[in-house]
Amino acid sequence: MKNWSDFRNIKEYDLKSENCEIHASGMSGPEACWRWTDAYDVKLSIPNEADSDDDVAVLIELMGHLRADALPSQRVIVSHKGDVLAEWVIVDSLYRIKGLLLSRERVRALDRIDLDIQLPDARSPKDLGGSDDERIIGIAINRIWVGVANETQRSAALFGIIGTRYVGPESRKTWDQKHLDGFWNRYITGPNVLDIGFSSYGDTRVVPIMEGAVGVDIDYPGYDGKRLPFEDGSQDTVYSSHCLEHIPDPLNVIQDWYRVTKVGGHIIIAVPSRDLYERRRRPPSIWNTEHLRMYSCASLLAEIEAALEPNSFKVRYLAENDDLFDYSRPPMVAPYGNYEVTVVIEKLRTPEWRLVD
Repeated sequence: MKNWSDFRNIKEYDLKSENCEIHASGMSGPEACWRWTDAYDVKLSIPNEADSDDDVAVLIELMGHLRADALPSQRVIVSHKGDVLAEWVIVDSLYRIKGLLLSRERVRALDRIDLDIQLPDARSPKDLGGSDDERIIGIAINRIWVGVANETQRSAALFGIIGTRYVGPESRKTWDQKHLDGFWNRYITGPNVLDIGFSSYGDTRVVPIMEGAVGVDIDYPGYDGKRLPFEDGSQDTVYSSHCLEHIPDPLNVIQDWYRVTKVGGHIIIAVPSRDLYERRRRPPSIWNTEHLRMYSCASLLAEIEAALEPNSFKVRYLAENDDLFDYSRPPMVAPYGNYEVTVVIEKLRTPEWRLVD
């Protein structure tokens, strides 16, 4: 059960279950061998379990299979009983969550909610010089959640945000879920935010983690990769995703992130999990040769504790995210799904006393 505060009675539907039917006329055949046919249309049939006085929220996790300049984005048009409810543009090859609302008047007395999803831009790989069997172009629909919107206007505003912010790829994989469960609101509590190492190898489309945040890369004016060009205690939040493992001197860098953070502010650090991403005990990484270290929850905490004084911070969040992770893949096969460790620490005003030896 998802803990999304804007909704209640959220239920996840497995597309392979009997309760949720999916009919895709645009592709057919088993997962490993999709074939394209003439039409690009998906029909979803979902049980309606809401009360008659509720607006129904439908959240769909989907991913575009794109081919660079030939098909850099795709439209997704969602209709119910012939009425268009939503039109989305998908520019990601990572799973994003999009949402829509169905009014109580629309779904009242319906046993099932039947949605028609059109993919007007989808094209057969054969049209671009590939084979009919290639699963390259299309829209993958992964999971669906159906629940009740607590406040219609608030939910509608939320659906205008999720699935739209083009942050770095690892942050993008969890950005929507973190927005829905209130993570960003809990730990980004002020306007002054730094996103360290945000640009993801020069992708010019990438933006910092939040509107108004400052993205800092090695070419940021006045930054030498060691000391941030910001005043002590000037930042509400310092955020870093899949960056720390690349840094030769992590203790000094953590200390500098701490220096610029306000008392009561937060440092959010996400790193690839040794046990999920690397799946080996020590470097070198076979998936990214620029990784200098491998992290577990314990080793990341140990590094923070080595960098900072006791009682100068407190851990407010620690999790290893394996959502969608495919445990069947052996270490020599590229990992699939989420595979990161995330920690949030709050900066405290250090007391005058010290620990007794």
